[in-house]
Amino acid sequence: MRYIVLVVDNIGFFIDRTSVLSRCVSAAIFLSHNLRGDVIFRIFVRDGEYLITFKPTSLRNVRADEQSMGGILKKAYKAMARSIVKTKKIHHGVVLARRSFIAALKRPPETLLLYEASNGKDLRNIKLSGKYNNILYVLSSNLKYTSFEVEYFISHDFIPISVSVSPVSIDARIVLFNNEMDRRGI
Repeated sequence: MRYIVLVVDNIGFFIDRTSVLSRCVSAAIFLSHNLRGDVIFRIFVRDGEYLITFKPTSLRNVRADEQSMGGILKKAYKAMARSIVKTKKIHHGVVLARRSFIAALKRPPETLLLYEASNGKDLRNIKLSGKYNNILYVLSSNLKYTSFEVEYFISHDFIPISVSVSPVSIDARIVLFNNEMDRRGI
């Protein structure tokens, strides 16, 4: 299973950059026009500690276009703007909850831990042994992390990676990550 976590600063990102966020969701959970069954995509909002989880195996009535995803993200934004406290089902397969950064990175044992960093190792050059059944990939909307987040990555043996030597958009990074994992059969 692949766990992809996108970290954004605040709920304003949902309004200011809806199209980018829509493309990120689509890049993570779609393979062409089919849903990936092997991916769980999460968006962690630092300000307010919100976690939006997309489970493709439970998703219904969604398309890969920005308008379809934008509608779901708009529902999430409205719930966050009302400062929800309880876990809320936003759409079939999409859940919004208040969770900490550490909870956003929840994963099963024996998971390969990766985070996108501007000075990270080239993903294509990293040897991934067969002992990992799961991969957790964390990236920030601006490739900047808080000191707490960096300390957490270091203390939990996350590998800093870069999926591209060229500067590319967030959604393109997710596409490149998924392509590399698909190519390796992981």
